Amino acid sequence: MTDNNKFEQWVRDNLSESVYDIVNHGVNCGFPGITTYHQTGELYAEFKEDIINILADEAEAMGENLLTLLSQGNMADSVSEVHTFENYVVWFAVEIIAHRIYEEQEEGANA
Repeated sequence: MTDNNKFEQWVRDNLSESVYDIVNHGVNCGFPGITTYHQTGELYAEFKEDIINILADEAEAMGENLLTLLSQGNMADSVSEVHTFENYVVWFAVEIIAHRIYEEQEEGANA
């Protein structure tokens, strides 16, 4: 886990049981606490710095900048206003964290 990243901790606390489904089917299938614009808007408001840091770190790891990474995401075409942007970046960060958790679970199962 990224040091002091409260959003990553929120995902671990609230979505750990859904990690397999998020990784294999996508976050847009509907999961507790991240289904509606209202929910993702509240998460963005509370954790926006952590969310942007997660995305920026992912972009850097891929040799990209943040805006390039965001423009290449699966749901980038759906961003048309503030609510859809907040939803998009929350979901994008959740998918990144879900992949981390999934990899940790796989490593633990193979150890």
